[in-house]
Amino acid sequence: MRNFLLIVCTVDGLALHASSFFPALLGNGYDTLMLETRQTSCVEGEVIEQVHVENSTSLSKVESWTELQAKLNFEVPGSVFMAGKSELAKFTLRARDTRHTSTYILNNHVAAKRTYLNNPRLIEDTGDLRVFRETCGTEYISVVTEGGKLYVGIKFSFSTTKFKEEFDAGGAIQTVAGLGAHVDSLTENTRQNSSVEIFFHQVGGSLSELSSMFESGDIVACSLDNFSKCESLLTDVWEYSTNKFVKSVLNGKSQPISFESIDYPGVPRVYENHKVRTARQTIINALDHYYYDLDILNSIKGKTGNYSDFDHRTLNFLISKVLSNIRILKESIMLSFENPERFLSQATLDSLSLYPVEMPAKKHDYLRIPRELLSYLTPQFLYTSLASIASIALIFSIYSRLLAARKA
Repeated sequence: MRNFLLIVCTVDGLALHASSFFPALLGNGYDTLMLETRQTSCVEGEVIEQVHVENSTSLSKVESWTELQAKLNFEVPGSVFMAGKSELAKFTLRARDTRHTSTYILNNHVAAKRTYLNNPRLIEDTGDLRVFRETCGTEYISVVTEGGKLYVGIKFSFSTTKFKEEFDAGGAIQTVAGLGAHVDSLTENTRQNSSVEIFFHQVGGSLSELSSMFESGDIVACSLDNFSKCESLLTDVWEYSTNKFVKSVLNGKSQPISFESIDYPGVPRVYENHKVRTARQTIINALDHYYYDLDILNSIKGKTGNYSDFDHRTLNFLISKVLSNIRILKESIMLSFENPERFLSQATLDSLSLYPVEMPAKKHDYLRIPRELLSYLTPQFLYTSLASIASIALIFSIYSRLLAARKA
């Protein structure tokens, strides 16, 4: 069988898109700027169905966040946050690595049928291009592929970067048996201080059998010191992926898994504003920075030590501010697709009202508390926090006086 790869790309006006942007019907419009389908069909033509069987299965390590997004059909920078509520986007974000994790992805794509729209003819008036694009998008869906896809994430977590480095030194692993053998080769100390979690995303096929393998929900976790349970699960999942999953998809349980869109005939093509792309990338870079800071803070939180309640409260306070910044940046990225003009008016980091968080100079696995944690609190941050507390105290004082006067 030929390899079958689904990626987001643009070649000579033809784009291949992921199932995260479904529902997608043949002939419907697609907006390449907002990354969403239109429910209106603006072209008509001859519908051609073709049996198109292709299948590929692989197990590979996630090398980078950029590579992971491309592998899971989010090659357009920031698009994974735009589709953040889709199950595929949730899977992708869960598979994102930190300084203390290494993730492998088992993926299987099965194509069963392709449907084409031949000799397309416009059925909507293009006199007002703005109205036409609002109704029909920038392109129309010319091909829909039906089949199934299965992703299984295998995320290894380590208590220190040293243990992660030992694990990563194992080289390329492409089979479940190879993964198990590599875990067995790790030092006892590494195995005792590391764990693995397994999670999945499936479209098409029969979901009941795979779900039954994950008895406690959609995630199974094991200590590497007792990896046999998870290794057995992965062996069963691999067998299911290459056998029963493929058969169920080809025997009628297929779903749309991708579509191709192309320019409307005779309608000028639309390109995304370069300023929007540049500003969005700046926001994405800042988001990556805060994810890195969050990893450092969580690594501190996971350490055992003689920490006071104040230390823990301070740490949780800092984590909440970083999480707030991550939320603000994600919303900005989504706005860049939904409303580019408004996005450009507030696309600078200064205009987003991010909380000030200053990380310490040393980013080791163990950070001294409370001295280094206190270094997170900049004078500006303390001033803002104290001002907020003072405002609340003033409001409470006024309210108490009014209440006392009313009683009198």
